[in-house]
Amino acid sequence: MHELAEKVILTDLKAVGVVQGDVDEMVKARLGAIFMPHGLGHFMGMDVHDCGGYLGMPFHAPHCLVLRVCERPEHWLREWLLQLNRDATLSILYWTMRSLIQGIGGVRIEDDVVIWAKGNENMNADLPRTVDQIEAFMKAHSTSSSLG
Repeated sequence: MHELAEKVILTDLKAVGVVQGDVDEMVKARLGAIFMPHGLGHFMGMDVHDCGGYLGMPFHAPHCLVLRVCERPEHWLREWLLQLNRDATLSILYWTMRSLIQGIGGVRIEDDVVIWAKGNENMNADLPRTVDQIEAFMKAHSTSSSLG
């Protein structure tokens, strides 16, 4: 799922002219991590960011009756990440697009899910998900007049 998420992000960035080149090669080189640095999600346990979820590290826990995971697809356009990975991105990133993406930041919509032996429970299923829902929520809960 993680590799698929990176592929979707890179495909969409290519479609709008931010990156160029072969998407499969970008995924293979892990360039999607520049735009999704925190990964697709992580386990939740005693520490909210318990380890796990790394590519190439299978997770097997037959003794585990309850598993808490955080699914958080995200997309970041951070200047410092681009600069940090400048050598890797020189061939794929349209650096002239930087002025268009500066200041955008990113988006993350997170689900915290408990996986039980006989089903699952999304602990924050009632939160807004669509652009319209998120904007309405932000407007309703804002103390700033700049949102609306």
